[in-house]
Amino acid sequence: MMGMKTMIVTGFMPFGGEEINPAWEAAAALAEEIGGVRIVKVHLPVSYERSWSILKEAIDREKPGAVLMLGQAGGRTQVMAERVGRNKMDCASPDCDGVTEKGTRIEADGPEEILSPLAERLSPPLWLSEDAGGYVCNCLCYKALRGFDGPCAFIHVPYCEDNLGAKAGKPYMPQEELNRLVRLAGEKTAQEI
Repeated sequence: MMGMKTMIVTGFMPFGGEEINPAWEAAAALAEEIGGVRIVKVHLPVSYERSWSILKEAIDREKPGAVLMLGQAGGRTQVMAERVGRNKMDCASPDCDGVTEKGTRIEADGPEEILSPLAERLSPPLWLSEDAGGYVCNCLCYKALRGFDGPCAFIHVPYCEDNLGAKAGKPYMPQEELNRLVRLAGEKTAQEI
């Protein structure tokens, strides 16, 4: 595999009392190679600080041509590419380290928002979103768009059928369909490298 182009694909660990995270399940289901590009899968904690540190370490080690990050957005009905990373952390729910951020800037002197050109190119098959929220997903999206010089996008997936939210009647998408859409996004991204 020496000299083979590489793409990093991340997914978060379960959080909020869930036993699975459909974002990680979709990342884990990807083939080891897509379109001649080696796929390196990175399992991230739902942590404002550690998620970027772990991803940055993988970027430095693997020297990827592209980065796709996946996260769960319960309540959404579609798989969505996030067009914008915003310079804010603002969520009442603590991360897995017990950290709660309320109206905090990610970078004191950083731009208010950063656009992801790759996100635009992932639609279709993905829908586009203008708001990655204020939780760890947006924080990681912003830091990656600032810290990685290459095609980079954050993708939010809805609950799958096995999530507690879906069992409580919230919108969900079958994991098999989530996997298919993430694979298509991976194929499109591989063409960018």
